[in-house]
Amino acid sequence: MKENTDKLPLIGMGLKELQDVAFRGGMPRFVGRQLAEWIYSKGATDFGEMVNISKKNKEWLEANYVIELKEDSGKAIQMPLHIRPEYMMLN
Repeated sequence: MKENTDKLPLIGMGLKELQDVAFRGGMPRFVGRQLAEWIYSKGATDFGEMVNISKKNKEWLEANYVIELKEDSGKAIQMPLHIRPEYMMLN
């Protein structure tokens, strides 16, 4: 497992980027939308909270990503416009 410093932060990623993360992990791209919902709508801070994502996929995500913004990034945290709840078309 990678050390936390080697893991990439998911916070700040838009829907397309999260879909790409899912695809790189061998998951369907719709898992990217699930990640966006968990992170930006439900406020998840741990992959274990994501009950609609398989254990195998959560383990891969945990090994490669963190649900945080790196302290030294200098970025302000703002939910990307295209994945804010009022813009998400959910079934």
